Amino acid sequence: MANSTDNKCKICKEREVKYPKHKTCGVCYQAEWKRHNKCLMENPIALVMDSLIREQRKSLRNVRKAELAKQWRLNNKDKVKERELKRSKSENRIRYTRNLALKKYGISTEEYNILYELQDGLCAICMKPETQERNGNKCKLSVDHDHASGEIRGLLCSKCNLGIGIFNDDLNILTRAAAYILESNKESMWRNVFDRLYKINNT
Repeated sequence: MANSTDNKCKICKEREVKYPKHKTCGVCYQAEWKRHNKCLMENPIALVMDSLIREQRKSLRNVRKAELAKQWRLNNKDKVKERELKRSKSENRIRYTRNLALKKYGISTEEYNILYELQDGLCAICMKPETQERNGNKCKLSVDHDHASGEIRGLLCSKCNLGIGIFNDDLNILTRAAAYILESNKESMWRNVFDRLYKINNT
């Protein structure tokens, strides 16, 4: 049977242990932590040594994690092979689909990459990066082209590409849409509507 004193703080001997690793209660742990930090601030050499010890412990933990991961891969070769095959199929499928899309518009992967760099990886309209994802992978900027001539105009994000597609690339509609958004007398327009309704209801 365990002794009741085993659950008591090793410093104050009164409160129950809150930090089993240090065998101390919360109050004593905080006090020791403050005392330790005060000693470090008063002694620069101790501060440097403490920092070095922390870095060494962190490095040892990383090495240990790498060793465990390596050992797991050796003990689970079938799972590793299955995972790599699944990842390879996913990447190849995305690359194959992308190449087909580029071939459709008559542009090579190299030309696409150059155009992507010229636009700094941003949509030519909203000047923002692509945010849409598919199967957990972020989509590439879409190739936008003139439907009449087939000439490539630039790279667009999914939202902007869908937007101009809905407007059928009609400059008149797009201009009116822009004017509608920029119009500053929306409030007065609605006031006219309410005034007319008021007159109708009071006649």
